[in-house]
Formats: sequence, structure tokens, C-alpha cells
Amino acid sequence: MKYYRADVVGSMLRPDYLLQARETFAAGNLADAEFKGIEDQAVDGCIAIQERAGVDVVTDGEMRRNVFASQLAQACEGFASIPNSQVDWFTVDGRVETSPVTVGLVSKLRRKRHLSSEEFVYLRAKTAFSTKMTIPSPTMYAYYWVPGVSNAAYPTPDAYLDDVTDILKDEVAELARQYIQIDAPEFGMLIDEHQRAWFARKGFDPDRMIDWRFRATRVGAGR
Repeated sequence: MKYYRADVVGSMLRPDYLLQARETFAAGNLADAEFKGIEDQAVDGCIAIQERAGVDVVTDGEMRRNVFASQLAQACEGFASIPNSQVDWFTVDGRVETSPVTVGLVSKLRRKRHLSSEEFVYLRAKTAFSTKMTIPSPTMYAYYWVPGVSNAAYPTPDAYLDDVTDILKDEVAELARQYIQIDAPEFGMLIDEHQRAWFARKGFDPDRMIDWRFRATRVGAGR
């Protein structure tokens, strides 16, 4: 009996040609069909690497995402680039370490499509191996809440995460027959005093946030 399963974490390194194509596409200098063909090529390469390695479960490498957690912003209206939006990670020797956040919430969420439909349909057609879809933890999207901006869309951060969670629950139901991986629950952040203070300044209750990380998997359950 086999007691282990080998698979990749989800993401694989995006090849240079895909990164360049994404920049060209964002600038409006590459047609949709041509860009999709380049994404397909990158996914094919990821599948081939995993099959040659002999892993048990393959992914599409998350090649169609800008970053691993960008599915929601790509599949829903309600997000836009906001200057100077940052994640406050931690303090080292009195210096605050931050990194930019790609987008922020600016209006009420409206889903345009399923988050993983294109990824799943293409992957399933391209391999005989077992497949896996990855979706982010609901509270990954706490980073997209920008106080003073996002409040125009939802009265509270909790109301926003309620909608995020409903969308992710529906995604889990859509993929229920698949192996699903919930990415980046980040439990450690909720015991780190610096991060707890940062979340609190944004309007979140750190003591309640751990529950959000599980709600998306409770298909059919009430809030």
C-alpha cells in the first residue's frame, strides 16, 4: 500500500516568455487569442515536467494567474490598482518591512466567471494523471481591503469577507470532485503581535480571523 502522495505545491516558476507576454498583453499590444496560446504553452510545459518527474497529482502551475492569489481579482469586478497600498509584514531592527499589494477593493464584488474553470478544463484535457486545483484562503483577501477606500463598497471588513467566502464556497462546490488545495492559511500571522496590530488597524478582528480560513470549505453550510 502506498502511504504517501507526491505533488507540487501548486505554483511553478513562470517562464520568461510568459512574463514578457503578460506585460505586453497588459499594455494592449497582444491579442487575447495569442496571449491564451502562450499561456497554454506554459501550462503544457508544467504538465510535462510533472509527468516526467512521476508525481501522483499534477497542477497547471498556476500559469494563468498574475500571482497565486489573483484568481478573485481576475474573475470578479470590484478591484483596481491603488497607489501606495502595502502589506506591513514585520519590524526588523526598528525598520518596518513592507511589500506592495497589486490591487485593492474599490466596489462591491461581482463575479464574471468561476475562478478556476479555464484552468481545470484545460488541465483535465491535457493529462491522464490525477489533477489538483488550488484556491486561496479567504483571508488572503484581507490584504486587498484598503481602509478609507474599500468602506465605500462594504460597511465592514467582515461584510466583505462574507462575500469573498461565498464566492470561494461556490468554487469549492464546483470543484468538489477534484483534489482541492487551500493555499496560505497563514496561521502564524495571527499569533504575531505586529501582524495582529496591522490587521486590527485595517478593521479586522484578529481573534475571529482564524475561522474565515475554514468557511470556504464548508460547502452548503450557513455563515
